[in-house]
Amino acid sequence: MNKKDLLSHASRGVVWTLGSSISVLALSLLTQVVLGWYLDERDFGVYAFAIAYADVVRVFRGSGLTSWLSRLTSEEFSEASGEAFWLSLGLSLLTAAVLLVVAWPIGWVYREPQVPRLLAIIAISIPLSAYAPLGLAKLQVDLKFKQISAVKFASAVVRYGLVILCSYWGWGAYSLAVPMVLVSLFQTVIFIGLTRIYPWRKAPQLRLMRQLFGLSKWSSAGALATAVLRQIDYAVYGLFAPTAIVGIYFFAYQLTMQPVLLFSESLRSVVLPVFHRVAGQEGSQRRGLELSATFLGMVAGPAMILLSVLMPDLEACLWNGRWQAAVPCIQILAVVMPWQLTAFFVEMLVQSRGHFGLWTSVIFFRGLGFGIAAGIGAQLGGQSRPEIVALCIAVYIVVASLVEVLFLFRAIELPWSTFFARLIPPYLLAAIAGLLAAGALKQGWVGSALSLRLVGAVLGYSAVLLAAYLLLLRAAFRDLWT
Repeated sequence: MNKKDLLSHASRGVVWTLGSSISVLALSLLTQVVLGWYLDERDFGVYAFAIAYADVVRVFRGSGLTSWLSRLTSEEFSEASGEAFWLSLGLSLLTAAVLLVVAWPIGWVYREPQVPRLLAIIAISIPLSAYAPLGLAKLQVDLKFKQISAVKFASAVVRYGLVILCSYWGWGAYSLAVPMVLVSLFQTVIFIGLTRIYPWRKAPQLRLMRQLFGLSKWSSAGALATAVLRQIDYAVYGLFAPTAIVGIYFFAYQLTMQPVLLFSESLRSVVLPVFHRVAGQEGSQRRGLELSATFLGMVAGPAMILLSVLMPDLEACLWNGRWQAAVPCIQILAVVMPWQLTAFFVEMLVQSRGHFGLWTSVIFFRGLGFGIAAGIGAQLGGQSRPEIVALCIAVYIVVASLVEVLFLFRAIELPWSTFFARLIPPYLLAAIAGLLAAGALKQGWVGSALSLRLVGAVLGYSAVLLAAYLLLLRAAFRDLWT
């Protein structure tokens, strides 16, 4: 395949990957909406404790194997596949064993007998997925992006379909864990069928396994730091608050993270590849930063602020008051999530430039900060009011993101002033428009019917924001669409 065909193939792969990722995230959001009807606060709280520790332990099953194997040629992959499989299986079995050992002590700490059972179910799923890293890497080596996207989407359909079905049957927190076992089996069967490779036929070689383990250490360290960042607040909060209260916070945080992950995937799949092509070109890099910041400030920021404004009415529409206690948490977190997304974007830039040690260290320390913020919030009244913990987390997100962005931009020698000049003004305008929309809803100026309130708020917010952008930020707004 020549260079032109390769670039064309890669471009189509980006489209397939982005489309699949958006579809999966949409399914995830829809699933949480449905689960809001069938699961309660305690179910989500119990699962939060289990997944917080499971995600950290699962890191050690060799998360860097896929990344390393995907860089090989077809011949090199064929030679290394046997050793990679045995390493993946060995690490998966070890990880499952560790999870089983710590399951009951964790359940004792949180005084929740369901936690060990959930961890045991998750542990069973781990060895069943030992083949998946090889299957995915083989498809990446062969540039079969369409098949990768199809497997990803099909797995999501199976998983979320089973989650909804189990929750409908009344399985409670187990609805979120049992499908992991079946999805692991599903992916293994699909990957074997697509790749037709049977690495278990090759005897393991300790020399190559040691080499593979060493090459994947940075990826594993980064995955560990990411797991700490994503889960530590639930683990810490649960030490001080009842399970149901933690469940409210968990539900709120997961809901606000869904659109953040969607925007993050868009940046990763579309913006970063363009940024790579202009590496070393100072003027083009500055332009790339401006466009990225404009996207964050004019698209992601307004969308999250609108979610915050609409949440009371959305909750009434979707759950009829069932999750009213989570509304303040969602509103607080949604307002600051654009700053979380900004930190994600800069971390992606750092990672793409090969600064894996810096990337891992920053994520790890930011994750520890989440745990400290959750603990402080719990001591300030969060034991009975999850919105206090959400507020502490929100303050930490803003402060930590600003500090991190400034630090990382200096480390990779990119102009932070250009970035913030395009990010902050549209975000502030969106916040002002959000306050106006919230005031109009509170005063009843857009009607009393629920559907009329939602439509009126969206239209009014959009009109005010669009007018502000055209009057005050015309150049940036034009750049966004051209």
